[in-house]
Amino acid sequence: MCGDFVVTFCPRGPSRADPPNAYPVTKALLDGLVRAGLLSDDHSGIVVAQAFCRGPSTGVRGTHRVGVTAAAWEEGRS
Repeated sequence: MCGDFVVTFCPRGPSRADPPNAYPVTKALLDGLVRAGLLSDDHSGIVVAQAFCRGPSTGVRGTHRVGVTAAAWEEGRS
């Protein structure tokens, strides 16, 4: 199985945000999925794309939220 991962970064408020700064968190999440056996590996042949986007503000000072949505597909997909 291969897949695309969309990372949604939800900052604490309406201020400017840089969603790709969530990459260290998503790297840890992918490593955890591999360790848990839910993903065979996280190399570029398995995780073929990562996209980062901004989600709604949490509205809570000091609280950010990161969500990961995975779209899995079989190898050989065109």
